[in-house]
Amino acid sequence: MSYRRAKSLKICAVCGAEFISPKGNHKTCSKECSKIHCAQYKTTEYKNAHTNFENQNKKRKIYYQKNKESIKKKSISRYYSGERERRMNDFIDVECCICGEVHSVKRLSYKVSDKSYCSTKCRSIGYKELIGGDKSHLWKGGITPTHNKIRNSSDYKQWVKDVFKKDDYTCQCCGGRGVKISAHHKKNFSKLYPTMDDLLWDVENGITFCLDCHDVFHVQYGKIDNNQEQVKEFLGYVI
Repeated sequence: MSYRRAKSLKICAVCGAEFISPKGNHKTCSKECSKIHCAQYKTTEYKNAHTNFENQNKKRKIYYQKNKESIKKKSISRYYSGERERRMNDFIDVECCICGEVHSVKRLSYKVSDKSYCSTKCRSIGYKELIGGDKSHLWKGGITPTHNKIRNSSDYKQWVKDVFKKDDYTCQCCGGRGVKISAHHKKNFSKLYPTMDDLLWDVENGITFCLDCHDVFHVQYGKIDNNQEQVKEFLGYVI
């Protein structure tokens, strides 16, 4: 018998017979002995776990009966003294790192090393300074076109909001309200953005169309060299 086969020689844990285990990790010689062994193992493990659980419960009950008053005092001081609420509602005044406006923040969530912002607008400006442009891991050398930068800028988004507010969020062609709308430049956007003309940010140079009317306008007049006369003709009345 080789050394490997001698090493894998086992004794069955149920019947006591000797057998050779191919991998050396078997405890029984057959399937019948394995079923008996598993049943015995499970019952003993469950019994031990149950007795341990009962012993732990007895220890907890004894400890609670001995230290009942001190446990109650701790719970009262922790949950009913109002200390947690005072800490959660403790605010301090901090200056915004962008505009310098004083605003209040929770003392627990504020760190001296953190930069505090008073609004989402200041936060976006701060994030652009930290991770914007060539500081971002997505930077590809400035390949974004200029017109896309303008349309995604905060100034352009504010201009769109002002145009919507001027027209009361209503399509000036069909009178639709409660539908998806877009802001249209009366004088063409492509003619204004290369020179950054003041009309680019002029609210009076914008008009509100719903998406359907906006598509119809550009199908009829195209997307190049649009002007106010085309808008007047499209609407059918003098603006």
